[in-house]
Amino acid sequence: MISDTARRRTLLRFSAAEFLFFAFGSLLSYQTVFLKDTLGLSSAEIGSLTAGCAVISLAFIPLWGVLSDKLRSARVVFGLCMAGAAAATLLFSFLGAGLPAAPALIFLLLLLKYLFQQPTNSLLDGWAISELAPHGVTYSRVRVWGSVGFAFFCLLLGLTVGKVLSVRTAFRLCAALGLALAAWTFAQRGGAASGGEAKPGLRDFLRLLKNKKFLMYLLFSIGPNIFVGVTLVYFPYVLELAGVSTDRIGIFTGLRSGIEVLTMLVLLTLLSQRVSAGYLVALPGLFGGLEHLLYGSAPGMAPIFVSMTLSGLAGGVFYGMGPAYIHSIVPAALQNTAQTLAAFVTTLVAVGGSFLGGRLISRFGILALTRGCGAVMLALSALFLLSQALWRTPFFPGKKA
Repeated sequence: MISDTARRRTLLRFSAAEFLFFAFGSLLSYQTVFLKDTLGLSSAEIGSLTAGCAVISLAFIPLWGVLSDKLRSARVVFGLCMAGAAAATLLFSFLGAGLPAAPALIFLLLLLKYLFQQPTNSLLDGWAISELAPHGVTYSRVRVWGSVGFAFFCLLLGLTVGKVLSVRTAFRLCAALGLALAAWTFAQRGGAASGGEAKPGLRDFLRLLKNKKFLMYLLFSIGPNIFVGVTLVYFPYVLELAGVSTDRIGIFTGLRSGIEVLTMLVLLTLLSQRVSAGYLVALPGLFGGLEHLLYGSAPGMAPIFVSMTLSGLAGGVFYGMGPAYIHSIVPAALQNTAQTLAAFVTTLVAVGGSFLGGRLISRFGILALTRGCGAVMLALSALFLLSQALWRTPFFPGKKA
């Protein structure tokens, strides 16, 4: 029987890991600012560059998951990827200041950053859930601290970049957080699958690809992934349209994470025991669709704050429920592979969105991108809800369909 002390220690460990991981990830808000304002790239160049890096890293994401399942430890692979992503971020900060800002070098360093960083979220999910579940701790209880870390550092960067800190310094600060997290990860124990389970083989992987609920969730997850994979890449253009300084981007993404925290603490607590997960996980697409349709509705900061509130609601449900939903519908031996396939979808969205997004902005403007994304998110949500109804998923837990 697991003691309360062991449960609290596990909760504390992963809460700290989530905080540091998403504090490191807060830098994503400033990647386009760095490429656009510091290195002088156009929207089409940014789109081609990020799409090229994402499409190459796309092929590696399932391999990270398979390696994790083969090694029977998401922790080890997460630590390796975290160290690589942080080191690439640190080197990236020296472009144009110590390192030549040559197109080939920009591409190489950004590619290394993508190769290592893309699978880290799903690997941390797999590691955390595998250790939290035996202790009876729900994933959202630790994931909420990721949103706290993201919100805190986004607000910190939003209030200091351009005034106290340069964008380069922000990159170096977050790189230090990433390296610290990697070192902490390697110092931990555990994170291995149960020794009684056989290592997954090709037949198990094919069985995963025949899981209709898992495949439908992967299709649906294209929508909620649009914010990070597409919108955040071009968010400086949203701010420019509204007449807001791009240096303030951290304030808006920080607000979004603050709403995520409240959503995980309040909304999910109220609804998760009353509504089946199959219906709850559709909410991010609905909230996100409305968010994207509202961009550009009026100038100034107020409409963006409204959109960020909707985005925070979407993120809170998606990040709080998504990994646990996958865990509930996928065999234990394939958990890490399933989580990294979810990351594969995130990268796939980034590939298409980054490449097409820059061209849409150049030709039709930012509103063509945001409103198109909103329509896609609403359509995928409707399809996912229809699938739950057709599969006779009970709306209320505990009741037979």
